[in-house]
Amino acid sequence: MKNKAYTYDEGMAILDRIIEGETLAEAKEDKTDWHSIFNPTPEEVAKIEQEIADRELAEFNTTHNKNYKRLPKNKCPKCSGNGRIDQYYYISGGVCFRCGGSGKVY
Repeated sequence: MKNKAYTYDEGMAILDRIIEGETLAEAKEDKTDWHSIFNPTPEEVAKIEQEIADRELAEFNTTHNKNYKRLPKNKCPKCSGNGRIDQYYYISGGVCFRCGGSGKVY
């Protein structure tokens, strides 16, 4: 049997198990189910991806809302805040091009 190289943490875990009364052979046995840790089920992967997406969306919304609130909102001088100009109904339904139909300029 080939000798296995252990990390510091693995070596300390083996030492702790020997101190608790296990033999060296018993302590070296890996009792961790690494397969289940590193191979999550599709449901677990979906849950993790959803949590990441939720965090990213919350961060985006927080940043976006802070920046959006700082913008000055004034009535559009071209359409007087209506978003439409009646005499230009035949061009894009009269939508004001300056404010894009919102009635506010930033």
